Amino acid sequence: MARVLVAEDEVLIRVDIVETLEEGGHTVVGEAGDGEQAMRLARELGPDLVVMDVKMPKVDGLTAARQITADGPAVLVLTAFSDKELVEEAADAGTIGYLVKPFQPAQLLAGVSVALARAADRRELQGTVDDLESKLAARKVIERAKGRLMEQFGLTEDQAYTRMRRAAMDRQLPLAEIAKRVLDAQPETPSTP
Repeated sequence: MARVLVAEDEVLIRVDIVETLEEGGHTVVGEAGDGEQAMRLARELGPDLVVMDVKMPKVDGLTAARQITADGPAVLVLTAFSDKELVEEAADAGTIGYLVKPFQPAQLLAGVSVALARAADRRELQGTVDDLESKLAARKVIERAKGRLMEQFGLTEDQAYTRMRRAAMDRQLPLAEIAKRVLDAQPETPSTP
């Protein structure tokens, strides 16, 4: 189950939320009574999910949610308000779910389950994006290095690529590392007679 931080300024509601989450098998790692404390605890505790009220003292829940989601944890917003503008603001803040009070324990647990699933999907998608960006960056380095070898030694594109690939295999290094070394090396200057 998940590690959850609960941020709710109304103590009785916070107690109910904590009790419901713990009965649902989740671990409540911290409780906050205002948005400022929620941001601090989210940084310190690194929860999987923050269940947060929108209307909070010191720093409102949506401002806190923006900061918390930027740092990593997912945020499930709780509010007594369901107007369209507030829902859009919550989405813009990067929250992963929205639950209107009052709610039943089963609704809270279902909302938490959905929020955790969406957070996992988001992490997986981010991992894919990071991987693709890394591969694209490596591809760009390889292409630039091929160009350098073609220009420097009068090679064809295939010959330059084959030369780098052979060097990568001989040295047991990734092709991108060989390409970086090619680009870092000073080009040979023709000697004058």
